[in-house]
Amino acid sequence: MKFCMSCMAQYEDGAKRCPECGFEEGTQPINARCIEPGVILSDRYIVGMPLSIDSWFVRYIGWDALLNRKVTVYEYSPTRFAARNIGDEAITVLKKNEFYKYMERFVKKAQKLAQLHLPDNVADVYEIFEKNNTTYAVTQYGEGMPLSGYIEKNGAVSPQVAEKMFLPMLRSIDRLHESGFVIGGFTPEDLLVTEDGSLFLNSYLENSLLNITEDRTDITGKDSQRYYSYERLRTTDSPSLMPACDVYSAALIMHRMMGVPLPEAEARDKLFEKSRKDSLRLVSSYHIRIDQNKEAALRNASYVDTAFRTPDMDSFIKELSGDKRVAIISKKGPVLPLWIKILIPTVCAALIAGGAVLFIMKNNTPPQPERVIVTREELSADLTVVPDLTELTAEEAADLLARSGLLTELLGKEVNVSAQPDRVFFQSIAAGTIVGRNTAVGIKISVRGELIAEPPSEEGFDLPDLRLLTQHEAETWLISHGLAAEIRQEKDEQVASGLVAAQQPAAGSRVDPGDTVTLTVSLGRPASVVPELVGVSSEEAVKALTDAGIVPMLVYGSQDSKEAEGKVLSQSVDPMTELQKGSAVILTVNSSSELIKVPPLVGLSKEEAADQLAAAGFVLSIYSGDGSLTEGYVSAQYPAAGSPAKSGAEITVVLAEQQPVSELMISPQEQKLSTGEEFVLNVSCANIPDLVSVNYELSEEGIIEPVYIDKQTLSMTFKALKPGEVTVTISYGDIQRRCRVEVN
Repeated sequence: MKFCMSCMAQYEDGAKRCPECGFEEGTQPINARCIEPGVILSDRYIVGMPLSIDSWFVRYIGWDALLNRKVTVYEYSPTRFAARNIGDEAITVLKKNEFYKYMERFVKKAQKLAQLHLPDNVADVYEIFEKNNTTYAVTQYGEGMPLSGYIEKNGAVSPQVAEKMFLPMLRSIDRLHESGFVIGGFTPEDLLVTEDGSLFLNSYLENSLLNITEDRTDITGKDSQRYYSYERLRTTDSPSLMPACDVYSAALIMHRMMGVPLPEAEARDKLFEKSRKDSLRLVSSYHIRIDQNKEAALRNASYVDTAFRTPDMDSFIKELSGDKRVAIISKKGPVLPLWIKILIPTVCAALIAGGAVLFIMKNNTPPQPERVIVTREELSADLTVVPDLTELTAEEAADLLARSGLLTELLGKEVNVSAQPDRVFFQSIAAGTIVGRNTAVGIKISVRGELIAEPPSEEGFDLPDLRLLTQHEAETWLISHGLAAEIRQEKDEQVASGLVAAQQPAAGSRVDPGDTVTLTVSLGRPASVVPELVGVSSEEAVKALTDAGIVPMLVYGSQDSKEAEGKVLSQSVDPMTELQKGSAVILTVNSSSELIKVPPLVGLSKEEAADQLAAAGFVLSIYSGDGSLTEGYVSAQYPAAGSPAKSGAEITVVLAEQQPVSELMISPQEQKLSTGEEFVLNVSCANIPDLVSVNYELSEEGIIEPVYIDKQTLSMTFKALKPGEVTVTISYGDIQRRCRVEVN
């Protein structure tokens, strides 16, 4: 029996044509970038014909020979940075810096997905590995008809049918957002309609790199562009990934399902840039009978301007399926971006780091108790404080983290001439932060001079330390110096996935050309088994997860349930599932108490923090610990600002001796440009706990306008509209910084 390279069906050896799909044996891909069908990767995956090809990736159908199942194989193959000669399996890298920079971004995204328990209607990511000078990601193979073909075949559906088909997908994407993962947009080609009529998200991994391009048609054709939001199609090195991107795609696809003609993306964007008008018409204008609230929900979700678009999937679901009246967002008044929109991904990440995600809120105002301050020498069993790791060796940092109840993730080495060699110069979570136990803290180790020292020119030389390099970096170095590389893969408690965890012979050993060096590449941390937690108390559930090396994350909700107060109603990962240590499991805990947002406390004095908490209905708890302060200013808090907590709960803080000084800096202070040109106003914030309070103001309207705000740095991109002078003022409280702009 042999495999069909087009559909992976098996048929008799003597046959030349697949009886299932008609594919003729020996047919080769038209595009020379593709691997020859039949190649086996990682001693496991049989690669077949390509499913799709764009300027960044080739997607192949494949067969997992170990588990006997179809898979999809993504091959990272950017045409602008690499090429493949006809007949070669390996890719030739032409521009190394750019190639590996974006490959790392793709790998991190794929690795994050591989660690998540994805919804059933989203393709799982099975494995990521390096081979042929590039990276491969293996995902679940979806069976069904592309939604685009379904629409073409069956025609428009009613708004009711479109909503029924799409709501499960919206909820699944919302779960991805809760986990800190944003797709960045998708099209009807990325969705499959399965046999039972439900939707399956099949292709989405490559979307992280969508707008790193000089030409918006470089990755996706003009028709597909209609489903990507304006900010995603901008040429930029920093992808604009926010939940509103996925909201936009979902809303546009639903419009298409109902038979609404979608305007061409570039023309729509140009009209928006020129006059702030939108060529996408209301659903009802095409004589489609639709509920007014649902029409308003779709309109709000499909605005070009993110200042007016529905910011997240949860809000879109509530507007689309709820009973409350929904109004179309007014676009009157100055077009100023809402800073809170920028913070959605940041807030999600902060909540996750703080040990809480989404909560069901109640609108009742709680009674205001008297100011209460308590001092604790110990945190609760599931919390800990991140220590300062700078200038420690990797071994010292790992030991200190272990004693703090935290996991170590060695993120690699970097050349850093300003730091001590072989010492920690970066940690992923700031010292003093309160986090859940088993949280993984990433660290980077500094090296001086070159990342890998060049050996002397003689035949034999001492082998350098290749640990903490990527597999590709280490393998390439060995081959280029006449050595053979043998790769092994193992789980590792500390070394991040894809990095070299061990080498044989050891560093410093004498080697000669032709010798073989064995590299052990990390597959990430070992797994733990998730226990059954539904029905147990939240305290027991938290302890069970913590003991298993997993980070518990509590979500409070009130549901019609016979479970007692404080019992776990549901868990985000099924029992008996193997989950990588350091991963998080969300527990929904039954609560009838009122839930209130925790105010920002960082930078306040002890008394000011206590007053803020008392006004909101909370109690201030100061963690002193061994040698910690009981006087001073708040340097960290738990739960994070904006996280809802039960009325009367203790909010834990860590105090510092000195109040952090708020700093606000911008550059440049002056800018000259011509009409139509853009410039970036860099904004730097330090020790500002409430970024929502950072605002901007234009002295004159209509001369320049903001077109993009970086959600990580708050830096703003302005476009010149007409000649004139205008002053941009960036402010935080009494601190003001100004930039004078002259447009010719």
